[in-house]
Amino acid sequence: MKCVTKRLICIIFFAMTLLTAIWAGWTTFQIIPSGRYVFLMKDLKPEPSVSKNHKKFIGHNFTTLAEGVANFSNGPTNLSVVNVVKSANLTWETNPTSHRLKDDAVNSARIQEAKKCLYLMKNIKPTPGPSPLTALASFPRSGNAYTRLLIQIATQFETSSVYWKTERFKPIKKDFPGVSQSFFKARGICTKTHKHDDKHMAFFSGGAILIVRDPHKSIISHFVRMFRKSGGTKKALELIQANDTQWIEISSKLAAEWRDLYKDWLNTASRVLVIPYERLCENTIEELEKIVTFLHQPIKVDQLQCAVSLYPCQCRDRTEFQPHYPEELPGYISEINNTLLTQFSTSLPSYGTKCPVI
Repeated sequence: MKCVTKRLICIIFFAMTLLTAIWAGWTTFQIIPSGRYVFLMKDLKPEPSVSKNHKKFIGHNFTTLAEGVANFSNGPTNLSVVNVVKSANLTWETNPTSHRLKDDAVNSARIQEAKKCLYLMKNIKPTPGPSPLTALASFPRSGNAYTRLLIQIATQFETSSVYWKTERFKPIKKDFPGVSQSFFKARGICTKTHKHDDKHMAFFSGGAILIVRDPHKSIISHFVRMFRKSGGTKKALELIQANDTQWIEISSKLAAEWRDLYKDWLNTASRVLVIPYERLCENTIEELEKIVTFLHQPIKVDQLQCAVSLYPCQCRDRTEFQPHYPEELPGYISEINNTLLTQFSTSLPSYGTKCPVI
């Protein structure tokens, strides 16, 4: 009887060991449709507290990570972990009988690069001490939040917001920890704002970075956002397509606000850097380098590359029709463009393309 019991215990132990080994192998390597194998790096998984904004960039589970790698040949992906690994040019084992990544010094170094990018994302700090406030000003829905994400990785400093009193209680705080305290403490490398009255602009003795986006796109995006609670995106787009009186009235006001915001900042700020959102998407590293220099921070190529890998610019279009825009809008665009040409010898991009829209 004792012998049978011992044998039974041994069989159970052996079975558990075998199952554990199989499970360990499965959770470490996964065959994907393209015939490649992807290595699951536990250190690259974000913490549970990471917000939805980050999750949509950094594949928060193994399935999405594997799918992203599988789709390398099918077009761009929005998973930052995949983009980091892709940018590192990792070579995958293509032998269908093998279940492991090529274990060499080159791949080891590249995996460390990917880990470093995620480490940079998780270790954003306040600036060492108060400094002159610098505005990151824009019309709503012009890429302000996206630009702040890039700046935080490129400089390793938090960004703040003039709307900190409400944002500190929202999920956005996970992406921008600098909103946990007043922007007047000047512990953010720059400060988000959509305001442009004289009293407000006077706070920013460090100047202003202006994120300018095609108003055709930002006005629609802002209008849709206004209807999120009352009717949703579908209702807002129906009003736009029908050229409803609500769209006509609101879009006219928004167009004038777009013009006034940039005109006021251009004529008032002590220092100005104009960053067209479209150019930021097309030449992210080049435009980001201009921003970092304007903020008096050193250029660190590895941090710039990580910023682009972690936060690739996304291109989404909300409309499949040609909206009726305010008649005054072309004149407003020309006015701002002429101001740029006169004061800064630069100009806005040619607006009217389908992308990018966020």
